[in-house]
Amino acid sequence: MRLISKVTAASAAALCTAAFVALSAQTAQAGAYCTQNTSGMRGCGYATLAQCKAAVSGVFGSCDRNPFYSNANASAAKPKTR
Repeated sequence: MRLISKVTAASAAALCTAAFVALSAQTAQAGAYCTQNTSGMRGCGYATLAQCKAAVSGVFGSCDRNPFYSNANASAAKPKTR
């Protein structure tokens, strides 16, 4: 019985650790620019075109605007005119 209780305690500790790490991890942020490689995989985590181009430098890939990116701060910063 001692072995079973040790395994159960170790499993519970591992589960609690995994849950803590998952809950404390930062949320992924989508950027204004995306890389796309030759297999079609897209990564959209770049705020500037220069960052995107640096990421694909030396590999076959391209940079494009993120079609799903919406910058909430940009619309809030614009003054509304009547």
